[in-house]
Amino acid sequence: MAASESQESVSAHLSALDDVYDGFAVSQTTVPVRPAVYDRLASLGTQSVVDAAVRVRNAEDQVLAVKEGGEGWTDPYGAVERDETIESGARRCLRERTGIDASLDELLSVTILCLTDADDPDREPLYRLAALFSGTHVTGDPAAECECAWRARPPRSSAAL
Repeated sequence: MAASESQESVSAHLSALDDVYDGFAVSQTTVPVRPAVYDRLASLGTQSVVDAAVRVRNAEDQVLAVKEGGEGWTDPYGAVERDETIESGARRCLRERTGIDASLDELLSVTILCLTDADDPDREPLYRLAALFSGTHVTGDPAAECECAWRARPPRSSAAL
C-alpha cells in the first residue's frame, strides 16, 4: 500500500467524523514500529486504517479497562472494518473483545498516526487513524476470556498497535 493511499483514506475518515462531531481534539504523531507490525499493517491495505477505542463508564462511574499483555491497562479497542462506520466498528470491537454493549456519548479525541519501519527508515510511512469515544455501559458483563475489569480511573493508554 502506498503512503498516499493510506493518507487519503485517513483524511476521508477524519472528514466523515468532522461532519458528525463538533470540537474534538486532533493530534498527529509519528511512531516507529517493529518490521513485523509494519508488514502486518501494510498487508491490510486500505481495508482497515482506523482503530477505535471506547472509554466505557458504568452506573458506579467505574471505567472498563483491558489488560494489554505486559503493557498495562488500556481502553478496549480494535480495528474498524472497511464496510462499517467508525461508530459501529467501535461498538462491535467493544462487544467482541469484552462482552459489553455501550452507547457512544462523545468523540473525545482523534490521533493521526504516521507509522514508520523502525529498522528501515526508507520504507514509505503508513497512516492510521485512532479514535477515542466516551461511552455508557448498557448491557453485559466483562467476558470471562477477556482480561478486563471495572476500575476507578481510566487507563493511561487509550489504544495500542
